[in-house]
Amino acid sequence: MGIETRPLRNREDALRLQDLVYTGYGLTYHRSFMYEPKLLLDLNARGLIRSMLAVDSDTGNVIGHLGSIRPWFEMATTEEQLQPTTSVEMGLAIVDPERRGQGVQGILAMACIAHEKSVNPSLRTIFTKCLTRHLMSQKSSRRVGASAGAMFLGGVPGWVVHDSERKPQPMTTLMMHGATTEHRQRAFVPQKWAGCVEKLLASSSQQRDLVSIQLGEVPLPDGESVVRSWFEPSRRRGILHVRRARTDFVSAVMDKVNWMAGGHMEHITVLLPLDQPEVAAYLPLLEEAGLFFGGYLPDLDGRDAMLLQWLDCDALDIGAIDVEGDEAVLLRDTVGTEWRRSRAGGLHRPGASTAAVRAG
Repeated sequence: MGIETRPLRNREDALRLQDLVYTGYGLTYHRSFMYEPKLLLDLNARGLIRSMLAVDSDTGNVIGHLGSIRPWFEMATTEEQLQPTTSVEMGLAIVDPERRGQGVQGILAMACIAHEKSVNPSLRTIFTKCLTRHLMSQKSSRRVGASAGAMFLGGVPGWVVHDSERKPQPMTTLMMHGATTEHRQRAFVPQKWAGCVEKLLASSSQQRDLVSIQLGEVPLPDGESVVRSWFEPSRRRGILHVRRARTDFVSAVMDKVNWMAGGHMEHITVLLPLDQPEVAAYLPLLEEAGLFFGGYLPDLDGRDAMLLQWLDCDALDIGAIDVEGDEAVLLRDTVGTEWRRSRAGGLHRPGASTAAVRAG
């Protein structure tokens, strides 16, 4: 049986894809728009997702899907969504259960990357998310030149793949990145993390000029910060994206973190832009307030970002998190150490420290 690949074209394609999602996941797939043909077609038409289909050349059945996705497009304004993106995430991977292990995913990946490059001349970076319990996905990403950048510690509830009366340990996701073209830019990094970020980038294809910034070295400009939010109720996780940092930077972030934590989110990620030196200068105060290091993502829509996170979990076996590659081991161990620090400091729930109040 042959396999053909092509982009999603019309409602008939979307309906066949809907059937594929149901075959593989029932009604439990975490992205509900995969069950809504009209919405999925609209997202494709706007370039927020570009769906690539694998089709059985004999039957015409859709047997696989992979999408190039604008990272966290849900938090972008309409105007921002209209601008070409410099980075995409390869995700929404689905293969018919009867066709798994037949190379469908690899065929889709090559087709999806080639298509994205052909329609998006602004593309510079490709991200992949890999569950650490699946080393094969990490190995596949490494084969195309990707390296580890960030770790969402405990970011996927254990019950997603584990049925038990006892609450299972949450799963961890590794976010990997690879450059598609040569590009160099400057990033301002907190002094504490300059060495770690340099090591994380050393094995990657990204070119960066890192500027180390001390705590309080650069003043926060007057005005109000812009912090956008998005959350997935079904998986109890939320994302905050700082778009602009001003004098209320720390309190603006922590107010939303506390709002999410109080709303029963169990994992919260904060994306912090590193093209603003003032962010690097006051980022350590967010760690004092209860957040912990999650990694570094280059070229997130043109801006490098550092991740901080919060996890509502008291017990994790960090050593059981499977990663491959020296930089991935460094990332895992560093994130684990910082998570333990945040818990040992009595920071089981995030809150504003005296320093944070001062900065706000």
